[in-house]
Amino acid sequence: GYISLPDGNTAFMWGYSSGFAGFQHPGPVLCVNEGDTVTVILHNTLPDRSSVAFPGQDAVLADGVPAAPEYDGQGRVTSLTDTAAANGGTITYSFVADRPGTFLYESGTNPEKQVRMGLFGALIVRPAMGADHGYNRADSQFTPSEEFMVLLSEIDPYQHQAVEQDK
Repeated sequence: GYISLPDGNTAFMWGYSSGFAGFQHPGPVLCVNEGDTVTVILHNTLPDRSSVAFPGQDAVLADGVPAAPEYDGQGRVTSLTDTAAANGGTITYSFVADRPGTFLYESGTNPEKQVRMGLFGALIVRPAMGADHGYNRADSQFTPSEEFMVLLSEIDPYQHQAVEQDK
């Protein structure tokens, strides 16, 4: 789809969505509690294989088995994690959110293209001490009404245009 830019132009983007809703930029904020089992289903409607990697999370499963990098026939890494096939492939990722903090999730497949096209978002793992703490430490308490998340990114209009035109 397209997003509006501050200068009044639009940019062609890829993105994750919640369910089958329209995509978001950045992707939906995944906010979970420490100890929760997180399940993300990727239904890939893109013309390229794609994936979701969860840096900072341990023991991520892809379709019930440990997620692992994918390689081509010459031993080169083609994806940092298991992929969903292009044009309709589906894969289910799951893990236990066992480390509180704020993390990114992003495409592990061709990230120089897919992440730049918008396949990323934030994962917030609330600590066991409660949603009003940043970490499992008393000195990390904050006022929830004053919590703000900032996730910065950049857009290369030439790359987005080239992907839109399938170049």
